[in-house]
Amino acid sequence: MSNTRNALKTTLFCVCAINLIFAYIYLLDPSTLSRMYEGATLDYFHQFLGMSTGASFVVLALAAAYGFVAKQERGVVLLIVFAHFAYFLKDVIVLSRAQMRFFTLAPEMVYFIVTAGLLVRFLPGNLNEGASENENGSGSGSGSGVEGSTKRKFGLIGKKKEAAVEEEKEEPILGDLEA
Repeated sequence: MSNTRNALKTTLFCVCAINLIFAYIYLLDPSTLSRMYEGATLDYFHQFLGMSTGASFVVLALAAAYGFVAKQERGVVLLIVFAHFAYFLKDVIVLSRAQMRFFTLAPEMVYFIVTAGLLVRFLPGNLNEGASENENGSGSGSGSGVEGSTKRKFGLIGKKKEAAVEEEKEEPILGDLEA
């Protein structure tokens, strides 16, 4: 396994664990949830909304667990990235409406944006690339992840030698002026 793949698996494992902790707090521990959000008392409707959020954290934890054990995890990782970014945007909207204090939301905002950033950083670039690494034991050697697939997409790999040969064939422009 490459270092990027190991880092992605480690990140997915941590995401699964943290999302299970959030799910437990939102689903089963309303007193902790109330303390987290400035000691607000939770009526039945807010407990229901908290349980709905807890259920979504369970789904994200299961998705992260699946991504941890799956060989082709790109789609699952993208789902988790979009979900965490959406939670981050929700917190930004709450802050912009001045509904809660910044220091109350800052820990979860940091978690959501750092998690999304780490998952994007370690996201596999090409689904076929991971399959060729597993079959051959090594990658193509032309770059890994998003960077390598971008280079292949735009034809930047293998073109350096052609460009160097073209530069050698060209004659200097000043030589034409003197003659």
